Amino acid sequence: MRRNLFFCCLAIVCLAGFALADNTNDLNISLTMDCQSGRYCFADPGFEGSPATASADFSGIGEPWTFNTTTGEAIQWVENNGNYSATFGYGGSFQMTGPGNLTFTGVVTSGSAEFVPDSWTIQVNYTGEWSNGVFASGEAEVRIADGGVDTQATLQSQAAPEPSSLILFGSGIVGVILRKRFW
Repeated sequence: MRRNLFFCCLAIVCLAGFALADNTNDLNISLTMDCQSGRYCFADPGFEGSPATASADFSGIGEPWTFNTTTGEAIQWVENNGNYSATFGYGGSFQMTGPGNLTFTGVVTSGSAEFVPDSWTIQVNYTGEWSNGVFASGEAEVRIADGGVDTQATLQSQAAPEPSSLILFGSGIVGVILRKRFW
């Protein structure tokens, strides 16, 4: 009886895992787009350690994705002869929209900004949660070169199960195994 109950529970958990995986496949993306500065892409590297901001709207290539990010204050920055670079740590915000009107709210985990005359780049790594409860992390970048003539945005996102659910699931399986061995 116990063995049947164990296998029944295991089957339910596996099926739920497959359902979660099927729902998250639409949230795993890797997009790159050449875009017009100011229309589909925006980037501001900040100044003297201030936060950097960037955004992109991928509807210009027929994709339902957008992102908007603002870093925290720079943890390190250098300005020399009109060139500027900054490094950012954990903080700031990362918002994204995806298919089916899903929204994403997250935090910047690290990033960088660079500015040389007529060209600048903002790159961030992020983590957070979709409005349907799916956790995700990824990277986003906006590069504006030649004074806005050559502009590109990239967005990568990987959906992942909630970390605490994995711990709970793992401890439940260990509990069932230990109970079976010692009872």
